[in-house]
Amino acid sequence: MSRTHPEGPAVGVGGIVRDGAGRVLLVQRGRDPGRGTWSFPGGHLRWGETLAEGTRREVWEETGIRVDPSRVLYVTEVLAPDPAGGAVGHHFVIVDLACEWIDGEARPGDDAAAVRWVGPEEVPALALTRGMAQALGDPAVRAFLGWPPVL
Repeated sequence: MSRTHPEGPAVGVGGIVRDGAGRVLLVQRGRDPGRGTWSFPGGHLRWGETLAEGTRREVWEETGIRVDPSRVLYVTEVLAPDPAGGAVGHHFVIVDLACEWIDGEARPGDDAAAVRWVGPEEVPALALTRGMAQALGDPAVRAFLGWPPVL
């Protein structure tokens, strides 16, 4: 039996970027998996990068925004089915860091189709990536963003 997936899960990083107006920065994915859905900007952590370095780089590449990552705020994992019929096609562990906006104007770059600042009232109208509704409903994430708790 040949192995078609890596030995272990891939590590991804994401930036939960807030502005001074109570909004979070989201990107619309321009590629699969999840093309057309919205998530925190982020991507693969490179060998030798710290979580903060990877988050800073990924947010810059996808949005043109410079950020200051401060701490791990949310961790999730994504187990996606294998389209070829195996049990698991992709296994990602995603570490999202709390980030403060430093400067830059949001613009789509890299593999982002669109970028926008979103307030809590706008979230229900967006097609979110798998797990994003949970992330945006997490009490620690909402507290960091200054959003009211979900009841």
